[in-house]
Amino acid sequence: MHGKCFYYSVEARNHNTKTAEGVIEKDLKTLSKIKELGIAENVIFIIFDDYYYLKEPEKCKKIKNLLEQHKKKITMLYHNSRAKLK
Repeated sequence: MHGKCFYYSVEARNHNTKTAEGVIEKDLKTLSKIKELGIAENVIFIIFDDYYYLKEPEKCKKIKNLLEQHKKKITMLYHNSRAKLK
């Protein structure tokens, strides 16, 4: 199981040397490899998106599309900050 929590911009924190999509893609590739090698029967990726959901909706869509591409091999648990908007 691997968790990722975004309270801030990955790009700003890393002086634009990394992107949220790049960080997530790397994690998903690692989890896929763990499953392929038989190290784990099931793998889970958990993401809590407080930043992109609220501040950068276009980036949020890209992240959701990326997660969608990998959902056949990896169990995805996604949560955003909808509750903060009420």
